Amino acid sequence: MTSPQPLAQRFLDHFNSRERDQLLDTLADDVRYNGRKEDGTLLLLEWIDRATTTMTPRRWFGAEDLAVVEVEVVWHSPQTGDATDSAIWAIAFGFTDDKISSISRYADVGEAVTKMGLVPEGALPEAGFPMPAS
Repeated sequence: MTSPQPLAQRFLDHFNSRERDQLLDTLADDVRYNGRKEDGTLLLLEWIDRATTTMTPRRWFGAEDLAVVEVEVVWHSPQTGDATDSAIWAIAFGFTDDKISSISRYADVGEAVTKMGLVPEGALPEAGFPMPAS
């Protein structure tokens, strides 16, 4: 299996560039979006078509079949392209057979990591986890 981080990064790159066909190539046919299996691909395409955002990874968390990425989201003016607002989100990716099988957006990385059941002992070496406060 391909490491989840590069596949998730490809998704983000295609999202930021609005490359629909390449983005679709990263997805399983029955991808779940925010927990919805039906119409997952359609919902993702609607998101990319209306998006005025770019997402830049800040921190990665993961295991063999999932990745959580904390992203800086920047909204851009459709008229000028200038940045108009920003926020920090987390995107959780599930993987099956070298394809993205699920994508969920979260308000913060702590919620995403917890809901995905990630623990430091299960982290991918390249993903890492923050050290717990002592």
